[in-house]
Amino acid sequence: MKQINNFNQLIEYFKQPEVEFCHIRKICSEGLKVYFIEDYKKDEAIEKLIDYWNKWKHTNERPLFID
Repeated sequence: MKQINNFNQLIEYFKQPEVEFCHIRKICSEGLKVYFIEDYKKDEAIEKLIDYWNKWKHTNERPLFID
């Protein structure tokens, strides 16, 4: 298993063909402690996550929900 050390590596992992939205949702909730409210297509979820991260990465108190 490959180790992920930063957000860019996480996004690259999510883009792998075998990774599905259910995997993205689980990793985000368990690893980042953020949650998707809705179900998305994989590409949409990645976009939402990137937007969320760009907006909130420098703050300690982030919203719990990506949407």
